[in-house]
Parts: sequence; structure tokens; C-alpha cells
Amino acid sequence: MVEGVLAALYSASAALFMMIAAVLARAYLRLGLQELAGVAWGFSLLSASSAMGAAEMLVSSPRMAVSLYVGSASLAAAGLAIILLASLESRRSIPPVAAAAPLVMALSIDSVAGVLGLLTGYTSRGLARLGFALLGVSHLGRAVSVYLMPGKEAVALLLASELLRSLAAFIMSLYYSGRVVRSGEEE
Repeated sequence: MVEGVLAALYSASAALFMMIAAVLARAYLRLGLQELAGVAWGFSLLSASSAMGAAEMLVSSPRMAVSLYVGSASLAAAGLAIILLASLESRRSIPPVAAAAPLVMALSIDSVAGVLGLLTGYTSRGLARLGFALLGVSHLGRAVSVYLMPGKEAVALLLASELLRSLAAFIMSLYYSGRVVRSGEEE
């Protein structure tokens, strides 16, 4: 019963945040104010966060519920960071240090993902170990690139991190698809 009520409340929030995002997106298209585009994206992420919260209440697997909970919080933080950054940028009188505050949140999220990736790699086997380790390193690279912004070094590190992330996904796809194919042949 409680899960159903929570899922309904999350769903209502998701719908209302998406309505706000749509209104702001239309206003942006009409007026061309860049701040409106940022705020619209922020509310879209808040909507997705609430939708993940609703899904969290409806899944039967505790592991999946925890994953959705963490994803919901991350999307909410990202949405609020984008809204804050758009607001600060529109006031041009805000010093750059204050405008960088949302990036600190991104750093902490990437840092946590990096550490979790490395720990997951440590506990994994085969090519999955390498894949998770590369995924962890890619997130740590993203975290460092935030502090190097703006600049060519930051862009280069971000590109290298995303390349590592793609390589990690490729390695793990080989490992896990190979395991699934082998287990299917054994039956």
C-alpha cells in the first residue's frame, strides 16, 4: 500500500516537472533566452529522477530498487545543478567561483562512481575485472577534468575518459555476451 502511494506521488512529481520543462522549452524557442533552455533541461532531469523513484517502488528486486534510488538522487542533483548554473549565468555579476559550485557536486558523483568501479573490478573475474577497473578510472578522469575546466587539458582528459568508458563497455560486452552464449550452449 505504502509503495503504491509513494509510486503515485513520484509519478505526479514526474508529470509536473515534465510539464514545467515543456513550458520552459516552448518559452526558450519563442524568446531565445539561453537560461530558459538550461532550466528546461534541469526540470527534465528532475522529471526523470521522479520517474526512477516511481519505478523503485514497483520493482521486486531489492538490488534494482537500490540502483533506481541512487540513479534518482544522481539525476535530481544533476538537474538542480543545471538549474543553479543557468540561474547564476544569467546574473553575470556572480563570480566564477560561485558558478563552479555545481561542478563540485559533479566531481563528488564521478569520484564515488570511480571508487565503486575500482572496487567492483577488484571483486570481479576475467575480463569484467579489467572492464570495471577501466570504468572506474574513466570516472576518476571525469572528476579531475572538472577542476581543469575550462581549458584544452580538461577537454583532452574528458575525451580520454570517455574513450576509456567506451573501451570498458566493449570489454565487458565481450565478456558477458561470451558467458551468456557459452551457458546457453551447455543446456
